[in-house]
Amino acid sequence: MTAPNAIELYADYAHGLYIPQYFAESCSDQWRGITCDDRHILLHGPEHPLYWDAWCAVVDNAHVVVGEHTWRLWQDGDLWAVCDELMTRDEYEEFYGEERVA
Repeated sequence: MTAPNAIELYADYAHGLYIPQYFAESCSDQWRGITCDDRHILLHGPEHPLYWDAWCAVVDNAHVVVGEHTWRLWQDGDLWAVCDELMTRDEYEEFYGEERVA
């Protein structure tokens, strides 16, 4: 990930249940917080019995640092890379549907 935008679409909902597999196939080495086991499971696709458990762990822990800012994953149909620090108040409220607590 190289773009400085606060909100980046990573994969749209059209990937469906293959979003986790797509992420594992396409994520760069910049992403941290992903275990080798979880990535291996995701690469096997939704037929793997631990696929959704691995995906939950990845969504909860994956992050990428660019400069002094950190992006993490957010999934609500589409998969997003988001940096709360760079979001404007309006972006935050529109994206999450709630006010930012600062």
